[in-house]
Amino acid sequence: MNKLLLLAFILFSALSFGQTLTGTALDNTTRKPLDRATITTADGKRTTVTNSQGKFAFSYPQGTKKVIIKHLGYTILTVDVNSASPNATYYLEPESYSLDEVVVPSIPIYEVIERIRANSVKHLQAPLVLNTYYREFININDTCRKFSDALLDYKTAHNKKATKLNSKIAIKQSRAAEIHTNVKRGLLYSTGIDTRGMIKHACNFYFIDDYFPNRKEYGKYKFTFEERTDGNGKPLTAIVFRPREEVHEYLYEGEIVYNPETELILNTEVHPAQTHTQYLRSRFKIGGHYTISDMNEKTIFTEINGTYMPAYSYIYGIVHTWGWGFDNTYKFTSDVIVTGSAEDLTTFYGTYTHRQLYDAGTNYTEKFWLNNNAMVLTAEEEAIIESLEKNNILENNNKQ
Repeated sequence: MNKLLLLAFILFSALSFGQTLTGTALDNTTRKPLDRATITTADGKRTTVTNSQGKFAFSYPQGTKKVIIKHLGYTILTVDVNSASPNATYYLEPESYSLDEVVVPSIPIYEVIERIRANSVKHLQAPLVLNTYYREFININDTCRKFSDALLDYKTAHNKKATKLNSKIAIKQSRAAEIHTNVKRGLLYSTGIDTRGMIKHACNFYFIDDYFPNRKEYGKYKFTFEERTDGNGKPLTAIVFRPREEVHEYLYEGEIVYNPETELILNTEVHPAQTHTQYLRSRFKIGGHYTISDMNEKTIFTEINGTYMPAYSYIYGIVHTWGWGFDNTYKFTSDVIVTGSAEDLTTFYGTYTHRQLYDAGTNYTEKFWLNNNAMVLTAEEEAIIESLEKNNILENNNKQ
């Protein structure tokens, strides 16, 4: 980044983010932390999410009066930033919604899902530059071996028929570290998600292709339509899917929540069905065996004043590999928060071509992870980062 662009970036940051609201979001009934609750400005142009402990640090523009905290299944909480205390606890009230099934459409379920999917992709705001905070942890045998995070931009655009959303990425600032050990890697040198495709994967709802690659696959599941609300009492519909008992395969369960009026998808979540984990089987490739024993995916979209765009995407996986002289379990976690956006495409500089964020190295001009609506570290994650910094593994490569 040259000095002129650096100056412009610092100026933009100073003008865009005035103050910071810090706190913890809890369930008002159980007092348990609300993981991945979203915190936004009223116009939805600034966003962050809570960590697994419910903690957040939300930087908002000067002049902001209200901040909204929301989580699916809870009443929306509006916070007056002028009277808010630092590190306050915010209690969200669980919504009382009906678990009764709603009217099931007369058309086949795969047609319903493909219809709302196509409609959602078509209505995603684009072209657009999505400002994001991205981070990734990779563990090998229960020890963190690789870490990276960054401020990066995704430039999105539809194809000609608006049936698909494409994206490119540019790195603005980054950190990366790897703890080198004598672990024999075997089948995998490293694992994780392709950073370049994280937003594209979420916005095209590719998880549907992954778990329902053909119509026959739909027959292995039971589908129900349930009533939900958006936190303001507005009705939503959840398509809940679970594997059939008579199908003896390792299958997943989850839900697709959408606005029945606009037919836009707002939340998706997929994880292994506990009733079918007993059917997990290993696979073989040249060099050894492997199993994908866990894969969790979650996405959140916002629909505010006619603007529809992604807010957050999360993927967590566990891969076990073993063979001659090696036996390793890899765990990877990738989070991307859409912290802001810009319709001016000239704000997008450069294109990142590497598969993994780690390859961007450590190169920053400010401690970007302390603001810019990055996800707050948990105590365990803080210990990992402190250890890396203490051993100079996260040494900054920026010479300016």
